Amino acid sequence: MAKTKAVDLKRAAALEALQTENTFTAAAAKAGISRRTLYGYLYSDSEFAFAYREQLRLRSIARAEQATNEREAALQAIRDIMNDDEQPAAVRLKAAEKLLEYAESGCATEFKWAGDAVDKHTGWSFE
Repeated sequence: MAKTKAVDLKRAAALEALQTENTFTAAAAKAGISRRTLYGYLYSDSEFAFAYREQLRLRSIARAEQATNEREAALQAIRDIMNDDEQPAAVRLKAAEKLLEYAESGCATEFKWAGDAVDKHTGWSFE
């Protein structure tokens, strides 16, 4: 029983390390296990693999939400420049052009990028 609890703790440590480390090697080292053991968890333990895929899915969603928030802030800054009568006409025109550019092609690209990211990590498809 103690061995099972120790293994569960190592798996939990591995999942936590996978959230913060950029490579499997670094995650394994942080969790105090070998890279081979980590791969074993990923390929032989369906519950561990599911938990890891869920982490990736949630991280992808969080990144997409962050990108959306940053995009909205950037668009508002461009709108502010475009509507600022104290800015030179050429600067306001350039801001307007950027907003039109975004409206014509940026939205489709952003939605495709976000969909591709979720597809890659979850197996879901928006098509």
